Amino acid sequence: MKLGRDKRYFYDFYAFLCNYAHCNFSIINEFIDDGQFSCDKSDNIYMAKVMTLFVYIKLFESIVTVEGEDFLNSREEKECYKLVIESTKFIYDRLEAFSKYNCKTASEDLNRHMRNMFKNMRSSLKEEVGSIKKDFL
Repeated sequence: MKLGRDKRYFYDFYAFLCNYAHCNFSIINEFIDDGQFSCDKSDNIYMAKVMTLFVYIKLFESIVTVEGEDFLNSREEKECYKLVIESTKFIYDRLEAFSKYNCKTASEDLNRHMRNMFKNMRSSLKEEVGSIKKDFL
């Protein structure tokens, strides 16, 4: 489901993930080092972690803050909301650095798509999904 600001980054994000999910040969150079298979050559490990956290945060926010979620008690609810705020701030700051993306081995067109994708991902975090106000960003 693509709603609101998520529409702005969805297609670039999906295209990027498809390269890995469908074993696209365009990424083979990330796994071949000096003629040998390697899991250590890729420098996208940090970016993969940021993307994973981004997806988790978007899902968690929509689960926690949408009306009708049942919490065991008010303490659990406060802790979940606190976690949504802290994690959103954390990933928002990380995406700022990625919005200046410039890979020396990639084409300018790819770099532009990646920069726009990260800027739009960051912007989508400001959108209020449920009952939490995003004035902390």
